[in-house]
Order: sequence, then C-alpha cells, then structure tokens
Amino acid sequence: MICDFHKTEIIVVSNETEDKSTSEELAEDIISIIHSFSGKLYGLRKKLKQDICTELEKDTEKKR
Repeated sequence: MICDFHKTEIIVVSNETEDKSTSEELAEDIISIIHSFSGKLYGLRKKLKQDICTELEKDTEKKR
C-alpha cells in the first residue's frame, strides 16, 4: 500500500454521530452534483453575457 511505502497513515476525523442510510447518502450526492453543475452553468451564462456586451460595445463604437 502507498501509505506503508511512505511510512504514513490516514486518520479519518468526522463529526458525524449517526449513520446515514444509503438513500440519504445518495440524496446528498445528487444535491452536490446539481449544485456543482448549476454553478458551472451560472458561470457560463455570465461569460456569455459579458461576451455579448463586449460585442455590442464594439458595434456601437464602430457606428460612431
């Protein structure tokens, strides 16, 4: 094992006092995935909006 090779150990520290059911863990994982993708979509939407505004500003300057 890699820990034995490097003479280290992994210690898991957790504040969880209750065991979660499989369905609870699955629900938390799904919520985490949705949160991650919604953040990415929000970032993409913001980038697209900035690109559109930049192009509109360029077109406005060319017309002057």
